[in-house]
Amino acid sequence: MAIESPLYEKIYLQLRDEILSGKIASGELLPPEPILSQRYGVSRITTTRALQILSEQGLIVRIRGKGTFVRKPALSKEETSGVLTEPSPKPIGYVVPNIRDTYGIEIFSGIECAISKRGGFLITERTYGDPDREQAAIRRLLELGVKGLIVYPVNGKYYNPEILRLSLEKFPVVLVDRLLPRIPIPSFTSDNRMAAYLLTEHLLHCGHQNIAFLAHAIDGTATLEDRYAGYVAAHRNANLPVAQKLCPAIFSETELDNRDHEYMDQCVSLTEAFFRTQKNVTAVVAAEYNFAMYAYEACNSLGYRVPDDMAIATFDGPCPKTTPWHFTHIRQDQCAMGTLAVESLWAQIENETTNDNASQTIPGRLILGNSTRMIAR
Repeated sequence: MAIESPLYEKIYLQLRDEILSGKIASGELLPPEPILSQRYGVSRITTTRALQILSEQGLIVRIRGKGTFVRKPALSKEETSGVLTEPSPKPIGYVVPNIRDTYGIEIFSGIECAISKRGGFLITERTYGDPDREQAAIRRLLELGVKGLIVYPVNGKYYNPEILRLSLEKFPVVLVDRLLPRIPIPSFTSDNRMAAYLLTEHLLHCGHQNIAFLAHAIDGTATLEDRYAGYVAAHRNANLPVAQKLCPAIFSETELDNRDHEYMDQCVSLTEAFFRTQKNVTAVVAAEYNFAMYAYEACNSLGYRVPDDMAIATFDGPCPKTTPWHFTHIRQDQCAMGTLAVESLWAQIENETTNDNASQTIPGRLILGNSTRMIAR
């Protein structure tokens, strides 16, 4: 499903690429805003917003009475009159499926803040969970001359060959939220096994014994494999068997699917069908927030009350402080993931370490919400 970017973003990306590729030379004067607006057929406000982003990322500098220049390592004294000069900023690429308020925005904030403190700037490419887009994004960022890459890999059984090449060539690169086993690239993820264990243990403690695990295909996605392992471990610790029929891989989605209302309705229908066939299920561990929403909507359609008839526990979601009703969930420390990823990447860029350092897992916190409660035993 095609996703239309805002006009200012298109202009920003075009100017950014021309600057980083050298098509617009360092120190060159950009055309005035009215001319840029006429060139791109947009309003002055749109052009101003695009230039504002370029300025925030350190690609251009505005000098009152003289115009807007492409930043260069050392401006002349005359050019810098009244302007603070800085070392040439390092461009860092971030490849990510998407950035949502339910998950991802805090990783992005952690990355952006840590890079800014080090005098760099961030160039972000979204892949929408598509492996081909991911490969193309990595190649494009390398062509633009980024000094390092932070990659949030797409789900999948097979590794992106571009990521493998980065590892072999010892290019500065780190991963966030995903671990690629046997690939010597530092990764910064949540402790997904313990997180799922805590969610399942909580539901067991509430009195549930028939707990479903809702996810898409687990095989090949390390995050989901770890969460499923935590779900299984909690059952074994309680001396309870795990019924495979309660662990259906009923979803097969990408970030593109998440924006397709028809697809989302289909997922709700699939969840309804699962609940109808497994009437003994009283609780759900949803491996991702979207799956929890599908389960919640399915309960509404079937007349099930949450948490009285069906308990739901999941991962992340909107900030509990901003919503009166929220799921019981694991709150991942996204900001720490982003900050640690930048620290590792910068060490590689400064030749302090190689990219085969050990990965780190960051613990999450169990946040009790409105979707679970104790039941009569």
